[in-house]
Amino acid sequence: MSSRLFYDFYDIFFQDKNYSAEVDIILSLGKKFGPGFPGHILEIGCGTGNHTVELARKAVDVLAIDIDPSMTALAKNKIKQKKLKNVIVLEKKVEQLDLKKFDLAVAMFNVVTYIQHTNELLSFMKGVSSRLEPGGVFIFDSWNGVAAMKDPPKKKQIHMKRKGELIELEIIPRTSFINKKTKLSYNIKVTKGKLIKEDKFIISQKLWTPLQIGRSLKQAGLELLWSSPLLRPEQKATEKDWKIMFVAKKLF
Repeated sequence: MSSRLFYDFYDIFFQDKNYSAEVDIILSLGKKFGPGFPGHILEIGCGTGNHTVELARKAVDVLAIDIDPSMTALAKNKIKQKKLKNVIVLEKKVEQLDLKKFDLAVAMFNVVTYIQHTNELLSFMKGVSSRLEPGGVFIFDSWNGVAAMKDPPKKKQIHMKRKGELIELEIIPRTSFINKKTKLSYNIKVTKGKLIKEDKFIISQKLWTPLQIGRSLKQAGLELLWSSPLLRPEQKATEKDWKIMFVAKKLF
């Protein structure tokens, strides 16, 4: 079954997410823990470009990447429509990038959680580290595997209307405690009059623990400086926080 509807309605599904507030926190943390206000930013896993737009409005230079061609196409179109000139969007893995002079790297909205295997996580972290300047900062969020295994995600239903269409989204999670993974099935139905379009999109999330993430950072030459609950940078993260923001710094 096609997954086109997931991309078509992605921004509607996540319209309540406060991208602007997250970017304000990112830039504040980047300035606090890095060499100064970040001017050359690498955004990894840009999706449809919502964080990208906010970063570009508030920073100097942004390179945004994603491995999903449908996402990069949407991000490029969004950047073009908003006439932002300080952004480049590329379909690439971080390990494939030639540029290596960023003072801030960002990976938000579960990018790390999509990585499924330990060797891939380490490769990703090394890819980020090698593209940062010495003293550069990496800020990212992730599900907290400890909290997610204690309190796994639950079924969720969302109904919304747009331009005469009724959009129904049902998110069905299936968590494997042995494999430490959650598969999220996005079941989408769009009704307009008698016409019904249906779609399904499945995302697999790895339940990394903060300890595993910290180890991969260290192996990649990145020092973990701070972790906090998402949108609460003044608080230290605990095992009960379901989503955590991490701040790491390149040592050399």
